[in-house]
Amino acid sequence: FDVVTINVFYHCFCMRGSDVEKYSTLADFIKEDLSLIEKVLRKYSIPCDKLANNTVVSHCEYLSEVMTELKMLNRLPYDFEERLSSTFIPSNGDYQNYGIMAAIDHINALKDLVKRFPKFADLPKIYGGGSYGGYLSLLIAKIAPWYVDGVIDNSGTVLPLLECIIGKDLSRPEFF
Repeated sequence: FDVVTINVFYHCFCMRGSDVEKYSTLADFIKEDLSLIEKVLRKYSIPCDKLANNTVVSHCEYLSEVMTELKMLNRLPYDFEERLSSTFIPSNGDYQNYGIMAAIDHINALKDLVKRFPKFADLPKIYGGGSYGGYLSLLIAKIAPWYVDGVIDNSGTVLPLLECIIGKDLSRPEFF
C-alpha cells in the first residue's frame, strides 16, 4: 500500500542543541540565572560586583578553581556540586510554548497537503513519534481530533512534566 510521510520544520524546532549551528539553541544568562550565580559566588566570598552576561563564564571558572581547592583541603566533599543555571533561548526568534505551536504547525501542514492534493482528505492520518514526537502527536489529537485517525506513541508523555515548565524554580536543571 502507498504511504506518504512528512517532516515539519515546526515552531521552536531549534530548542535543543544541534551539530548544525543554525538549528541549535543558545544558552544565555537571564536575570534569575545571574541572581542564583551571584548567591553562590557570595557563599564563597567571591567578588561579584562586576557579574554580568559577558563576565559570568569567567566568574564560574574562578568558582570552579575555588571549589577544587576547597575539595583538595577536604573542606568540601569530593563529589560536592553547586547548582547553577542558564536559560536556553530558541534560535529563529521563536519562544517556548511547550508544543502548542508545533502541533498547530503540523496541523497546518496537513491542511496544506489536503488543499494541494484533495485525494489525501480520504486517507487515514496517523501521527507517530517517540518522546517529544509522541507528545506532539497526542497534542495534535487533542487540538484537532477531526484530523487524526490514529496515534502511534512510543514513550511520549500524556501531560507535560511540571519540571519541564518550572524546572528552574524546582532546582531541576536537567529539565530547563
